[in-house]
Amino acid sequence: MPFMWKTKGISTKVSNVQNMLQVICSERRNTGSEKIELVGRMPMKIVDPIADMLTRLRNAIMARHESIEMPYSNMKLAILKILKDEGYIRNYRTFINEERKKVLKVYINYDENNKSVITGLKRLSKPGRRLYVKVHDIVKMKHRIGTIILSTSKGIITDRNATKNKVGGEPLLVVW
Repeated sequence: MPFMWKTKGISTKVSNVQNMLQVICSERRNTGSEKIELVGRMPMKIVDPIADMLTRLRNAIMARHESIEMPYSNMKLAILKILKDEGYIRNYRTFINEERKKVLKVYINYDENNKSVITGLKRLSKPGRRLYVKVHDIVKMKHRIGTIILSTSKGIITDRNATKNKVGGEPLLVVW
């Protein structure tokens, strides 16, 4: 015959356990919310800032935004200068936000049908897989429609300027 509790002892033990569980659960809730707040305040490290810039541009174009903001870097500024000169974006400007960080604001260019001038953006050379091309290889890459932006010893330039200056480099991205 299995062991059975007496009915008098069960009620007091059960009520004590319920009180203990309520205290434990309330302490857990407070600890969990503190952890969420701590994680939410940590800054995110961007591994590939150029890919992040291209993703922000793609998302803004799909959402039909007039402008977007992104963290500042000299390479992004040089790429945006080329995109403006080629007519892919309307304008860009730099400013310091309320957190005293430098920020780039990019104004996206749309045509009269409210379609973006930028049809596609693709990152070519990545941090995990770097590509380098010689001058004669740039012409072979040019079978695509669009503009290839390269990082060369002469700075960040387009594929046309690279072939004109007879210099190779790292193809960063292609825009069409």
